[in-house]
Amino acid sequence: MTDLKNHYLIFLVINYLLNISYLTRGTEFSACENMSVPISLNVKNCEKQPCSFFRGQIAEMAMDFEVDHDIMTLTPNVLAHIPGSTVPYPIPQSNACLGLINGECPLDNGEEVTYILKLPVLESFPKIKVLIEFSLKDEDKKTIVCFKLAAQVVDE
Repeated sequence: MTDLKNHYLIFLVINYLLNISYLTRGTEFSACENMSVPISLNVKNCEKQPCSFFRGQIAEMAMDFEVDHDIMTLTPNVLAHIPGSTVPYPIPQSNACLGLINGECPLDNGEEVTYILKLPVLESFPKIKVLIEFSLKDEDKKTIVCFKLAAQVVDE
């Protein structure tokens, strides 16, 4: 039984490392006004802004953050600021707890966790520059962490 537990633990560690193996350096980001910022942000294939988001692909990012109170649930909120407008950015996963790779909800005050975000970049998106504002909110809709990232939608 102990061997099975050890193999499972090794599997989990390898899976974790493979999931973030593309994250070698931090990505520059901007802070949201008067809100907690991530400890670090890593956007796949992007070290500095603006990041290129390729149409028809998934933009992947990992964010390390610390919670400042006990949290039962997390909900992602993504806004796209485009010239002349701000629109909600469609994301497939509305339960951010499912995107945590080194923790699980409920979260305890002071806990540091990593959240993996996958943003679909649809073929129909126009090729424009966009400011992405990402936040995680708790069950009371209080913002836990927030950042802004300049990006451009491009063809590969």
